[in-house]
Amino acid sequence: MSHIFTVTQPINADPATVWPWLCEPERLARWMPGLRNLHSRSGGPLDENGELVYSTRRGEHSARVVAFDPGRSITLQSHTGSFFADYRYSVSATAAGSEVTLEASGRATGLSALLAPLLKARIRQSDSGQLAALAAAVDAAG
Repeated sequence: MSHIFTVTQPINADPATVWPWLCEPERLARWMPGLRNLHSRSGGPLDENGELVYSTRRGEHSARVVAFDPGRSITLQSHTGSFFADYRYSVSATAAGSEVTLEASGRATGLSALLAPLLKARIRQSDSGQLAALAAAVDAAG
């Protein structure tokens, strides 16, 4: 996987409060722009065997959990054709609450390799604001 972007966001809540916002589909839906009908295949929170199902204007998609460290990090992998994207969300404690980091990386095979620069630019543009939306959702929930 090659690096697409990394962004870090302070959040005014402790990691135990932030963690469910990274694993519970009903909370994910409140801060992930452009995704609708979010749910896990299991019907519960995401875990080490989880799969998130969602809709976008381009149809139904899924992202599976490929790495899971409860309370600390979760990595979701999605794909479009032969382009795979990993989104690693990690949360850590700070003096003011928490800090969440999103690291996005991608891998293209086949013909998708020709479009990889465009796909990565689109991911940077559409997803680099996720954590600001997360912080606003956590703050609004109080």
